Amino acid sequence: MSLREYVVTLHRREDLDSFYRDMENEGGPLFIPFRPIPVHDRQPTSRNTTYLLSDNEANRVSRDPRVASVELSFQERGIEIRPAYSQTSTAWVKNSTNNNTHKNWGILRCVEGRTRSGWGSNGTTTVSGTVNVTASGKNVDVVIVDGHINPAHPEFAVNANGTGGSRVVQFNWFSLNPLVTGGAAGTYNYTPYVDPTYPDNDGDGYSDRTVDNDHGAHVAGTAVGNDKGWARDANIYNINPYGSGPSYSNYFLQYIRVWHQTKAINPITGIKNPTITNHSYGIETGVLISTITSVRYQGTIYTGPFTGAQLQGYGIYNNGTTAAAPLRSSFFEADFQDMIDAGVIVVGAAGNTYTKIANTSANPNDDYNNYFATSSNTYYYMRGTITAASNIVCVGGVDAVVAETKLTFSNCGPRIDLYAPGRFIISSVNSNIFGTGVTDSRNASYIITKFSGTSMASPQVCGVVACLAEAWPTLKQADVVTHLQRVSTTSQITDTGGGTTDFTALQGSNNRYLYFFKKRPDVGQVGPVFNYGNRPTSGQTYPRSKIFRYGR
Repeated sequence: MSLREYVVTLHRREDLDSFYRDMENEGGPLFIPFRPIPVHDRQPTSRNTTYLLSDNEANRVSRDPRVASVELSFQERGIEIRPAYSQTSTAWVKNSTNNNTHKNWGILRCVEGRTRSGWGSNGTTTVSGTVNVTASGKNVDVVIVDGHINPAHPEFAVNANGTGGSRVVQFNWFSLNPLVTGGAAGTYNYTPYVDPTYPDNDGDGYSDRTVDNDHGAHVAGTAVGNDKGWARDANIYNINPYGSGPSYSNYFLQYIRVWHQTKAINPITGIKNPTITNHSYGIETGVLISTITSVRYQGTIYTGPFTGAQLQGYGIYNNGTTAAAPLRSSFFEADFQDMIDAGVIVVGAAGNTYTKIANTSANPNDDYNNYFATSSNTYYYMRGTITAASNIVCVGGVDAVVAETKLTFSNCGPRIDLYAPGRFIISSVNSNIFGTGVTDSRNASYIITKFSGTSMASPQVCGVVACLAEAWPTLKQADVVTHLQRVSTTSQITDTGGGTTDFTALQGSNNRYLYFFKKRPDVGQVGPVFNYGNRPTSGQTYPRSKIFRYGR
C-alpha cells in the first residue's frame, strides 16, 4: 500500500481529541480507516494534522463529518511558496533611474488621494510635495511574513538618519514549539541574509535564499521603513515562509497566532499591541499546454488540444508553452482564518499571474468554477492563490503611468478588495545581486533599489493599516476590511473595459484606490482612542439629527 503525506483539516479544533482517538485506534466512526493510523505531524494549536495515508484512506477520511478537507501536503505536491513580484533589468520608480534620494511615490499619491496631472512614467516623472502622515505605527507590531531582513539596514533604525538602534525584533519563534508543535523549544535562525552558495532552484540565475531575503527586506521597507515606508515607528518582526529559509517550518502562521495570543500587555497602552501581518507571496504551478485535455469556462466544456491564444480567451494566462495555475490550500487557509479569529490582521498580495479572481460561488456557470484539466489534475484557475482566501485583505497593484491603470500582470476581478501603488517602488534590500541598486546615503554598506509587483502594493496597505492601528488599537480584521472599503477613493483607476485578453481591464474589480484617511487630525488628539469604530450604514448614527417636539 502506497502512503503519502496528507493534511487533514477539521471544521472545529474542539473535535481534535476525538478525531485523534478514532484515527489511532481500530474501529471508530464509519469514515475512519480500518487500521490504526498514528499521527505523522501533530499540530496541537491548529485544526490541521498530518497523516501518512493511502489515497483510498484519504478519500474515506474526507467523508467524516468532522473533516473540512483532506489534501496532499505542499511537499507531496512539489509546491514551494514563492514571492509575488516581477522584475526587469532597469530601475523601478516613476522613472527608469535608481537614485537614493527618491521616495516611495505611493505615499504622496495615497495621502493626497488623487493623481497629479501628467504625473507618470510616460509623462512628468518627478513631482514635489509635502505629506503629513498623522500616525506612524507606534505601539504596533508588524510581522513581515517574507524573506529575512537585515536589522542593521538604516531603513529599520529607530531614527530616520539611521541611528538609535534597530526596530527589528528577532523573536525566537521556535521558543513556542511546545505550544505549536508539541515538541521541545528550539532556536529560530535568521542568517545568512546573503548566501551565494544556496541553490538556484527556480532557474532565475540567482541564489534563492538571497533573492527571497531581498524580497522580504524590500517589502519591509515599504511597510515600515523610516524613509521609504509608512509605519516608521512600528515594531518590526519577521518570519520566513520560503523553503530557502534556514529555519523553514510549515507552521509559520501558527507561530504568529500563538505569539499574538501569548504576548504581554504593553504597559504604555494597557493592552496588547495590535499585530498586523503582510503576506506578499502565493503558491502556483505551471502546466504544459500540451497536457491540457479540457477547459470548463462559464459553464461550457471545451476539449483539447488547445493553442495559447485559445486558452487566453478562456482567461488562462500562458506564454504559449506553459499555462499559469494559481493554487489554493484548504489547510493553509484554515491557519489564516484561525489567525484572524485570534485577532491578527492579515493583508496579502493578489498575485502576478494576469488572471481574474472571482468571488466564491456554488454556481457551476460562474467564473469561480472555471477549470482546466490534465489527465491527472484539475486546476480552478480563477480562484486566486491563498491570499484570496475569505476575509484576507487582497491587494492588487497600480501602474506608474499617467492614466493610472492596474499593473498588467496584477491579478484583478471581484475578489480584489482594493489597489495600491505597485510599480517602480523604491525600498531596502540586503544585497545588490541584480546590479541595479544604489547605496543608502546614510550608510554605504547598505543598498536600496526598486521592485514592481503586487508584492510591493500589499505592504503599502499593510503600512497604512499599521498607522490606523496606532490610533485604533482594538481594531479587528472585519474593521480593517470595512474601513478600507469605505475610505478608499473610487473610480480613479482607468478601466480599459476589455475581457480576458486585456491586461489593463479590471474585469469586475471594485475600482478602489488606497487612501490614507486621517483618523487623527494634523493637530489635536495624539493618543490612541479605544472607542473608534466604523460608522454603521443604517440605523442611528452620530451626530444625531435634531429631534423636534410637536407641541409642549
